[in-house]
Amino acid sequence: MQNESTMEQSLESVDDEDLGQEIERLSKELEQIQSGRELSKLTKEEAGTVLELMKQIEERQEKQRLDQQEKEQIWTYEMFVNWARDEVGRMDSEEWLKKKFDLSNLQYPKFRRGRLVLSEDSRIKRIPPGLQVETADFCNAKVQFIPENVNIEYLYLNSCPIKTFPSNLHVGTLSLVNTQVEEVQGGFKCEVLDIRQCNITKVSREINISELFITKARLSSELIQQLEEMEGNQIKKIDWE
Repeated sequence: MQNESTMEQSLESVDDEDLGQEIERLSKELEQIQSGRELSKLTKEEAGTVLELMKQIEERQEKQRLDQQEKEQIWTYEMFVNWARDEVGRMDSEEWLKKKFDLSNLQYPKFRRGRLVLSEDSRIKRIPPGLQVETADFCNAKVQFIPENVNIEYLYLNSCPIKTFPSNLHVGTLSLVNTQVEEVQGGFKCEVLDIRQCNITKVSREINISELFITKARLSSELIQQLEEMEGNQIKKIDWE
């Protein structure tokens, strides 16, 4: 399990160009071992290596696909269907989408009513670009990226592998407890920002936050002093953990 986690973290840090090179390298290594032979004709050791290489290639191809779709600010209808089937886990993906979403404008897909709850599911890796919903809960999923054009009043992403978030994000409450976020960028504004259990190293003075939740023990003394100076101004209230 530890090796798989390390591999996953390593994969997350690889950019698109490196991914392409890795896939090419692994494919060549796979061809050399197989030499045109079927899996049943390989030795036990060779077969194990081949299966591991195939798994690594598949993981990198999947990350390439996700990275490309993350860059798309508008999903096609087919992308929504694939997301509902592959990540939400709905075999009745089109029927589910019809019931839950208004997709008449694909640039701004609207969740029809209530809370969108897709938490505690490792299959969930993406938030649809332009998503319009009052409350969205993706806690303990595998979401790595927040599209900047979403409009969500309450967005919960606790314990997701998120490292950054857009400064022009349209949210009222953003909860990023126990994530990999390290910085609050200039221009960001919201009612409530919860970044407890995060190793925050930088907070811009050009922000506008009504209430900030943050873990004091994880901050440098310089940053604590800066935040204390900002309280009552750029940050109306700070709740220290």
